[in-house]
Amino acid sequence: MKQLLLTTLMWLFSLTTFAQQKMNLAKLLFDEAPAKVLQGIANVREGKMYDLTNMISYGIDSKGALLFDRYAPPHIELLAYNDKVAGFAFRILSYSAQQEIKDYLEDHYALKLADSSHLGKQYGYTDSQVTINFQTVPEAGFRQGRNGYLDVKTKTLTKAIAIQEERIKKAH
Repeated sequence: MKQLLLTTLMWLFSLTTFAQQKMNLAKLLFDEAPAKVLQGIANVREGKMYDLTNMISYGIDSKGALLFDRYAPPHIELLAYNDKVAGFAFRILSYSAQQEIKDYLEDHYALKLADSSHLGKQYGYTDSQVTINFQTVPEAGFRQGRNGYLDVKTKTLTKAIAIQEERIKKAH
């Protein structure tokens, strides 16, 4: 009886572990199909960006299924362009998580301070492949309900968005 109970518990544990495999967005390859990244994630909301069929945003309440390094954002927007993952964005809900993300980004990219005010700092990074926009708030800002923000996009998606923004400006 003990052996059966132990075997059953181990089986349930292995199912739980398998079901909770986590994807690290910090290691995401931007040439993957969105379906591969979204595999096994429930309640994904899909919407067109700029009303275009080739520019899609997937809203994900990740519940820890998607991480950025060690941070598990509660909600993530996964961005796709021409049927390939092309970016992601999420709010950062605590000062300590913001600092961990900042440390990770500084270790891997040459972040540059783009803007600074009493409300926070904005850092940027760009190369031939990717554009990073990282917005930080002071520790007191989190206590006031404000959030940090990380936005990572491929250069291709960044250019496509800029074109759409310019079209919108010209239309108004």
